[in-house]
Amino acid sequence: MKSSKIPMNVVLNLNVDSPENLIREMLRHAMIEGSDYDTAVQEVLKRESSVSTAMGAGMMLPHARMKDLTAFTVTVATLATPLKIETPDDQPVSVAVLLLIPQDNPMDALKFMADLAKLAVKGDFQKHLLAAKTNEEALKIVHAIHRKEGALTAEELMCKCEHFVEPGLPLTEATQHMMDWEADIVPVLDNGVIVGELSCDALFTLGIPDFFRQLQSVSFIRQYDPFEAYFKSESLSVVRDVMTHEIKTYAPTTTLIEIVFEISVKKIPVLYIVDADHKLLGTVNRNLLLERILNM
Repeated sequence: MKSSKIPMNVVLNLNVDSPENLIREMLRHAMIEGSDYDTAVQEVLKRESSVSTAMGAGMMLPHARMKDLTAFTVTVATLATPLKIETPDDQPVSVAVLLLIPQDNPMDALKFMADLAKLAVKGDFQKHLLAAKTNEEALKIVHAIHRKEGALTAEELMCKCEHFVEPGLPLTEATQHMMDWEADIVPVLDNGVIVGELSCDALFTLGIPDFFRQLQSVSFIRQYDPFEAYFKSESLSVVRDVMTHEIKTYAPTTTLIEIVFEISVKKIPVLYIVDADHKLLGTVNRNLLLERILNM
């Protein structure tokens, strides 16, 4: 069943036994004029094989960008039997939302996905949709997703920061954590408030004299062992002794163009998104942008 606002379709109590069959069945309901079914199947399955779109909380968000679309389409399905696949929280998939996105205009779909994700985390969208008795009722629930006007913001793009260290943590423990996390940079949090940043660059220069920073070459002191001083300092230091104390933070309303400017032009590797009390809400980095936008 289609809507006059944006192309939307709903299918309730779909019977499928695999993600591939789910995608194929949803695409049968999603086709709009000019779309090619086989191409759509290929593109969506290709996207799904690269990174699973199972997002947890019982939801899956398969999607792909299509060359022949002028507006993105939404197809929503509830499953008669939850699909038991690998998910971030081990919950089986009971609701799927399929997006077909124009190749040259993904922004409306990104906004839709961001707003849908907020509802999905709370579980409200899934709960109400699973309780829907008719397609008309289900469509009203889908249309209730608020689609903001204007540019994408950091609040919609950021991811939760799972790895951080505290100011008083011994440096030996902090460096071990960074190795375990394969992280070049981590924020330093004090009761949730960001107070600094610990980077590999800061660790590498811990045992190097200040005058090294002015040198053009170290050929005349090639035998100097910078890590001798490093290991002596490391055993006596905590994170606050080495971290960068002054870092730039960003509001949740920071727009996409501002984010791209900071990362690409000003070469800031990680943007820290904070609230009015300077508590860290999330981060945005180059890889996240590639994943969310360029690699959609």
